[in-house]
Amino acid sequence: MTFGRYNFGEWEISELARRLEEAGKRDAAIAMLELNGEFNPKSAAIDVQLGELHRASGDRDKALARYRAALVKEPENAMVKRRLEELDKKN
Repeated sequence: MTFGRYNFGEWEISELARRLEEAGKRDAAIAMLELNGEFNPKSAAIDVQLGELHRASGDRDKALARYRAALVKEPENAMVKRRLEELDKKN
């Protein structure tokens, strides 16, 4: 008997979150990414993706927190620096 296999790798969960966002399920996408971040705490990409979702939701403070976390993990990320500048200008 063969059982199905699931892949809970970082990329796969991030892709699931992207698809949830596309389907209009932003809260579910955020929940999946937060879970993904627990299993992959060194990933700047997860923080960036969460920052983007929070920014799209209009939650500036959460977006800033996630972008800052990403910058700590990946200090040379130009896109994150740009997002932080954009959000700081809106202050």
